[in-house]
Amino acid sequence: MARKSRKFSAAVILLAFSLGFSVFAQTGSDALAASANQEVKQESKKDSSKKKKSKKKDDDSPKKARPEDSWQMLSWVEDDPDAVLKYEVVIEEEVGGGYRPAVTLQTEDNTTRMQITPLLEPGYYRFKVITYDLISRPAKVSEWKRFRVYAAHQPEIRDVSSRVSHSSTIYLEEYNDGVFTIEGHELFMPDKNNKSLEFTDYYLVPEGKDVEDGGIVPEILEGGKKNRSVTLKFDIKDLDTGDYHVVAKDASGLYTELGSKNELSVRYKKPFDLDVSAGYTCPIVLVDNTFKEFMGSQVWPISAVAKVTFMPFKHNWGYLGIGVTGSYTRMFYDEGNYTVDGNMITAHGLLVYQFPIRFRVKGTNQRRHAFTVELHGGAGIAYFMDYQYHFPHGIDTPKLNSTDISAIAGLSFQTYVTSRIYVEAGIDGFMAFVPDMKGIYLLPQVSAGFQF
Repeated sequence: MARKSRKFSAAVILLAFSLGFSVFAQTGSDALAASANQEVKQESKKDSSKKKKSKKKDDDSPKKARPEDSWQMLSWVEDDPDAVLKYEVVIEEEVGGGYRPAVTLQTEDNTTRMQITPLLEPGYYRFKVITYDLISRPAKVSEWKRFRVYAAHQPEIRDVSSRVSHSSTIYLEEYNDGVFTIEGHELFMPDKNNKSLEFTDYYLVPEGKDVEDGGIVPEILEGGKKNRSVTLKFDIKDLDTGDYHVVAKDASGLYTELGSKNELSVRYKKPFDLDVSAGYTCPIVLVDNTFKEFMGSQVWPISAVAKVTFMPFKHNWGYLGIGVTGSYTRMFYDEGNYTVDGNMITAHGLLVYQFPIRFRVKGTNQRRHAFTVELHGGAGIAYFMDYQYHFPHGIDTPKLNSTDISAIAGLSFQTYVTSRIYVEAGIDGFMAFVPDMKGIYLLPQVSAGFQF
């Protein structure tokens, strides 16, 4: 006798094998093929089995078919439907080592789809299809095919709790092993051996996604007493920031309602980062020899650099944001008979990607932010300001100024001394689009910074 849910006395049928079968006529010459992998499910006797909708769905949205609409539905393929008057389906229940009659059904016409009534109880069954010709004579009889009827239960989730944080909200700055305890009712174990008459599948559905689209499938660690709890483990690397729902889906297709009780939230404690740094750089001119020719050097050590980054988009795969960077370089050359000096100022807007590296603090659930790898690039201006020759007796040439568009890209590595203070080392490369001077500049740099 199959176990019944407190909420349901109904059952759900699922064919254990493909419904493809061959049938024979009285002469043994004809064949009929049924559709493969057809599900046959039993309807619940209680109204609470209606399909649950996401809390984000509008009431005016098109209604989808309920799971019970497809319960106990048989279908097959007929090669010559014009020669068929009707079909007869004979179903027998497996009892002990044999079978006993369960129900015999007939279609009203040559349709190849029908729902089983009365509803079958959970168990193992077999069926065959008899085809009647246009003068109502049995023309073909299929082979027996064995199938299984699963018990139908309405799963319910009342609480989701992380084993580490004891909460349904986890923070990616903290250590978490991905293990969650789910409490509720009718929470069965999955059917790993394909032998059970009642089971539950579990997965994690991102907010805004439909349950039918599936989600992240966890590892099932253990089930609780009386099917009131289950322990799941998710790979924490699969959990990006956002809201999710833990869904328990019964063999019948019934699943838990999407709501606050089965919600799981993934967050960062700090919703954004603001980094400010300043330090030393030493521009090196590559490719173009203009500075070497007129000012005697390609390396200019009297320089400084500063950068500000704002990172509002934080995910488990890294942070995205924007920034600005600027540098100042003083240039001076003494040829002996004259001197030349000037200033190079750069300013660039940046698109920034950061990947933080954290390590768990021993004996706690905290993770220390140890390093950050950063990639950035953007566009801006290079301002060559007040370049001037100075000759003896106070003779100076007119000052030369040029403002030009430039592009920049770079890589940096931050080491955190404390949770807020860091030391940054990196290298930028930028190109100023100056007519007749296509120089590429490298800016190796080291800075100190603070994260707000």
